[in-house]
Amino acid sequence: MELKTPALSAKKKLGIGTAKISGKADLPVKRVAICSGSGSDLMKHFLSPDAEVYISGDFRYHDARAVEALNKGLVDIRHLASEHLIVDNLTARLQKALFETRMDIQVEGCGIEKNPFVFLAGDTLFFFKNC
Repeated sequence: MELKTPALSAKKKLGIGTAKISGKADLPVKRVAICSGSGSDLMKHFLSPDAEVYISGDFRYHDARAVEALNKGLVDIRHLASEHLIVDNLTARLQKALFETRMDIQVEGCGIEKNPFVFLAGDTLFFFKNC
């Protein structure tokens, strides 16, 4: 596949309106590395293995330049979106574990967290869809 394929897939599955990519859109991809939250702190680990693309959030300008120099790619899905995807799964697993131990405790994921950033284009503010 090409770099744009996992970027579009992540964007669609997460229900986010935008994702940033760095690298050639037609970059051939066989292996993808993924990190939830802020992946920029783990860039040195991504740059050495065989993965061609790294999907995470909070990449920096110099991260993008480093992957360009190595003919690799980044997909930045934003910090909150990359963490928010696990909330429903963890909620269900915790609820099941409590039920199996006969504990009558209701577990609910927090649905009030919103992305603290907005996008300013001209004089218009655009809010991120979902996360």
